[in-house]
Amino acid sequence: MTIDTITTNASGVVLSTGSGYGNPVTVAPTVTLSAGGGYGIYVQAEWAIQNQGTIDGILFQGSNGFSDGTVINEGSIGASYFGIGIGEYGGASITLDNFGTISPSGDAVFLNDGGSVTNESGGVISGSTGMYIVGTSAGIINHGSIDGTAGAGVDLRATTNSIDNTGYIGGADIGVAEAGTSATLDNSGTIVGSGSEGVKLTAGQSLIHNTGYIGGATGVREGGANATLENAGTIHATGGMAAYLYATGSNRLIVDAGAAFTGFVKAKASTGGNTIELTSAASAGTISNLGYQYIGFGTITIDAGANWTVAGSITGFGGVTVEGFNNHDRLDLTDLNFSAGDTVSFDDGTNLLTIKNGGGSTLATIHLDDSADGHAFQLLDDGHGHTFVEETDYTPCYLKGTRIRMPRGDRAVETLRIGDMIATMGGEALPLKWIGRRSYRDWLAVGNEDAQPILFKAGSIADGIPARDLYVSPEHAMFVDGMLIPARYLVNGASIVKTRDLEEIDYFHLEFDRHAVIFAEGATAESFVDDDSRMLFHNAAEYRRLYPDESRRREVEFCAPRVEAGHALETVQRALAARALGLRSGRQGEALRLGYLDRATRSMVEGWALDHRAAAGDGPVRLAIVVNGAVVGQTLADRARADLKSSGLGDCGFSFVLPRQLSPELNHRIEVRRESDWTLLTGASVTLKPAETARAA
Repeated sequence: MTIDTITTNASGVVLSTGSGYGNPVTVAPTVTLSAGGGYGIYVQAEWAIQNQGTIDGILFQGSNGFSDGTVINEGSIGASYFGIGIGEYGGASITLDNFGTISPSGDAVFLNDGGSVTNESGGVISGSTGMYIVGTSAGIINHGSIDGTAGAGVDLRATTNSIDNTGYIGGADIGVAEAGTSATLDNSGTIVGSGSEGVKLTAGQSLIHNTGYIGGATGVREGGANATLENAGTIHATGGMAAYLYATGSNRLIVDAGAAFTGFVKAKASTGGNTIELTSAASAGTISNLGYQYIGFGTITIDAGANWTVAGSITGFGGVTVEGFNNHDRLDLTDLNFSAGDTVSFDDGTNLLTIKNGGGSTLATIHLDDSADGHAFQLLDDGHGHTFVEETDYTPCYLKGTRIRMPRGDRAVETLRIGDMIATMGGEALPLKWIGRRSYRDWLAVGNEDAQPILFKAGSIADGIPARDLYVSPEHAMFVDGMLIPARYLVNGASIVKTRDLEEIDYFHLEFDRHAVIFAEGATAESFVDDDSRMLFHNAAEYRRLYPDESRRREVEFCAPRVEAGHALETVQRALAARALGLRSGRQGEALRLGYLDRATRSMVEGWALDHRAAAGDGPVRLAIVVNGAVVGQTLADRARADLKSSGLGDCGFSFVLPRQLSPELNHRIEVRRESDWTLLTGASVTLKPAETARAA
């Protein structure tokens, strides 16, 4: 029996549109195609094959001095052994571009002298081992499916190995295994090892960058001389160990905001250079259970511009150095109950952050690096009764033109002078001790979110409060419902908004002998508190000239509780958002896009959403329910709720049951967005972590 149809062109491309198995067939003077030995085509040449039909397998053999082979498969390749392989003598390197199916009873692709494989979208490579490559260099780009039915999905053992996966790679044992001198894996798809590891790298220098999903009994096991694992996706372990970094040199774990590890993350204890690096992103990030879930790391580095909360027990922070702790980063001491009488201080000489109780006894010490010199810190309730340590070089400032209340009337802040008497919420008047000034111009102002003020529109807090539009710096705390709440936490996009395009920003801060609440445009707001951040003001030297003998204070003392998280803050946010319904936008015809996510569980989400244009007949707001970046359903905010009616909001509630229950073993990010403009509802980005069942507002 012979191959049914073979056609060649001038470039040496074989087009096979038939199938066959049996006696050798000779085509052209120098090329032999053999159907013997379990292969439909047996090549001893530098040859290119394009398959559009069915072939019983392809074997490239380099024993006759020919080296390279190219296969473009648009059909089906199968065999009783290899689908595509190199003969026992080696010497041939394969370039494979697969659009079709390669599915033999043995290994799907076996390359004995290196090669490169591109598995296109829709392409299927399946065998006992999906792909096995040794030699000098091995490279795989996978947009389709690669499956190892009895062993690894992909096993690369060349000197240099690389995988770029956007599709699916699965193995009955290991999903992806890489060895050799260097190995890299870039995964934005799915990799699963059903028997052991999702990914196992033992190369000398290894790098994994994951934005997709990796799962196995152990998610990732990475060793060699130096190992780097960067995770922005999900790494899931069914056997408890999400990632184990055991390189003999340095182990570096890079965590992006939104990354999820279900299981322990451990670095080899005997290695000195074990580091967790927390990267910069558009949103703040969190890692939890330092010392319990994250084990064996001696350094935590927070990248410049990043905003992170690192949570753990007091002992979990023992022996760990935190680098780059600034930009309002937080350490959450989950076994230290918050007490308003506790204090925090930092020693520039020893780089020790020390927390003491009201009696002066030390409760905890944390080692920082030199970048913390000159910074100040504060203690906050983390919303669960435990203690946040926050870097707090905040500067509560009023924008030029803001009217400040004095005993006999209001005056613009820029006209005030040291010694002027200012009215306080307690009814007494205090003399101004110092007025700080700082300004931003042009590129330092436009688009600079740390510099651009927060606008509280007139009436946004209460009737006539503020009396006029009020502009304060993002960290300036407003006094609302007995709490000091930084302005940035009150932004709702409607009545309280971020400014972005001011080209000239002139700030003034007002300082007294103690922290106080004063009146700005009739709204209650804080004064400046001495936290060693006065160096941010252009006239900082003036203070030292005025008060040369004043002792240096490092503890931050507030006149009221400062709240930045928890149920109390969410209650204020909801009340201000509801109030915004009665306000009008500062721009003609702009909609007030209002709403809130009240509750999210693994089976349903609830909240409310309103657009003031609905009164004009636009109907209820249509919402998209998004889980881990994928839209899982749509709903309308048109349900009747008694609490919403009593607030004057009408029938604008929503309740959506998820199509299927979310796994309790995985992280899930739930978002609710308006379909019309993809705006995120206030508070409508919630991450459910393993063992959590809900977040109730």
